[in-house]
Amino acid sequence: MICPKCNTENQDGAKFCRSCGNELISAFPDFIEHKANFNTGFNSIGGKIIITPSQLIFRAHSFNVGNLEDRIFEIKDIIGYKKGFLSFLTISFSDGKNIKLTVWGKDEIINQLENRRRSLK
Repeated sequence: MICPKCNTENQDGAKFCRSCGNELISAFPDFIEHKANFNTGFNSIGGKIIITPSQLIFRAHSFNVGNLEDRIFEIKDIIGYKKGFLSFLTISFSDGKNIKLTVWGKDEIINQLENRRRSLK
């Protein structure tokens, strides 16, 4: 695997770059899922978020009404979070977009996203 920070070739399965010590993307599982609702104004679409080493994906349940396409966001573009009341979480991106989710385990999700975001710098 090539380190995204310093472009050094590393052995497969390595968790840290042998040259710069950067945590390698391969150190993360292929994906982690959390139940979530994607909030769009007054509408809320049920589904799940899928966190990969480089993307945050919202996948709607098939029985929802409205746009059921996957919504894909690049983790490297995340610039901030706002924890709302109870289970609300807003994620802000460098292009000015915000997504609003209803999730349990906000702190865990933020930690997972931040660990990946730092590895992509």
